[in-house]
Amino acid sequence: MAARRTKWQKRKVTMLEIATAAGVSKTTVSFVLNNSPNIIAISESTRRRVLEAAKDLGYSPNAAARSLSTGRSDAILVVVFDSRSWDQSLVGRLRGVEAHLVSQGYSTHMCTVDGEGGTSTFFEILRSGRADGVLLTGSATQDTYPVLHAICGQAEDLGIPIAALADAWLGTPVRVAADIDDESGGEQATSHLIEHGHSRIALLGVAGQGWAESRKRGYEAAHEKAGIPVDPHLFVQLDDHNQTWAYEATLKLARSVDFSAMFIVSDALAVAALSALKAAGRRMPEDCAIVGFDNNETWSKFTDPPLTTVHNPFYESGFAAAETLVHMIRREPIKPVLLPVSLVFRESCGCQRKVSQEQ
Repeated sequence: MAARRTKWQKRKVTMLEIATAAGVSKTTVSFVLNNSPNIIAISESTRRRVLEAAKDLGYSPNAAARSLSTGRSDAILVVVFDSRSWDQSLVGRLRGVEAHLVSQGYSTHMCTVDGEGGTSTFFEILRSGRADGVLLTGSATQDTYPVLHAICGQAEDLGIPIAALADAWLGTPVRVAADIDDESGGEQATSHLIEHGHSRIALLGVAGQGWAESRKRGYEAAHEKAGIPVDPHLFVQLDDHNQTWAYEATLKLARSVDFSAMFIVSDALAVAALSALKAAGRRMPEDCAIVGFDNNETWSKFTDPPLTTVHNPFYESGFAAAETLVHMIRREPIKPVLLPVSLVFRESCGCQRKVSQEQ
C-alpha cells in the first residue's frame, strides 16, 4: 500500500488549479508565473490575482522547467576572492547581497578563489546556463589575477553581466557596481589626526589595490588642505594585505622614523600595527595616535586601546551591488553607487581618553 502523505509533504500544484482559482486561462497563468514578455496584454490586477492564487495553493515552480521556458536561471554566481579572510566585512557584504537577491527571486551559487584552484567550477556553472550574472567580491591579488581574467573572459563570451563589489579589480573591464567613498574616508581619518595637533602622520597602506590607493589619496589630500608637506619616509606600502608583513613593517618604521600618529588603511592591519608599536615601546594614544578603516567590530572594539576607525557600510554596499547587477541582467538603466563613510571615535586617537580624563 502506498505511503500516506503527511501534512508536511507538498503535492505538485498544477497551472490548471491556479487558473481555476484565479478565474483565468492556463496560458495567462504561464505568462505571469514565468514573467514572460507581454505577448498578450495582462493587467496588473490579473497578474496580482494569479500570484495570490499561486501563493495560496503553495505553488513552487520547478527551477529547471522555468529556466527552459524563460531562458533564465534566476540565479547569480558569487565569486569570493581571498576567502581566507572570512571576517565581518565579507560576511556583511554577503548578507546585503543575499537580502536583495532573495527579495527579487534569485538564488546564489558561490565559489571561492584562493590562488590554488582552477576555473572548472566557474566555467561549468556559466556554460550550463545556471547563472544569469556574476558578482565579484573580496580582493584579487597577483596570484589570483589569472582566474579573475579567465572568469571575466568567459562571462563576456557568453554575454553574462559581471559586476564587482568594491574597487579591488585593477586592470579588468569589470564594472564596479557599488563602492564606498574610500578617498573621503582617508581624508576624514587623517584630518582628524591633524586636528589633534599631529603633523608627523605615518601611513600603512597596500600597493596595487584600488581601495587602498584611494585611501592614500585621502591621506595626501588632508595634508594638502592643512598645508603640511607629505613626508614619503612615513609611507609604508605592503605588497599584500598581510598582517605579518604589517607587524614587521610597522616595527621597523617605529624604530627608525619619528612620528606621533598613524593612519592605517584597514582594521585588520591596524591590529598588527598596534601590536608592533607596543613591541617598540610606544603607548597609544600618548606616544602614537591611531586611526584605522572599516569599523570591523570583530577587532576594532576589542583592541587595546579600542580603535578609532572609519565606518564601512558593508551590508549596504552588498545590497547595492546586488541591486545594480539585477538591473544589468534586466537591461535596465544603472548608475554607479558610491556610499558615504564616517568616523567612529574610540580611544586610540585620544578623543575618548581625553574626555574621560577631563571628567
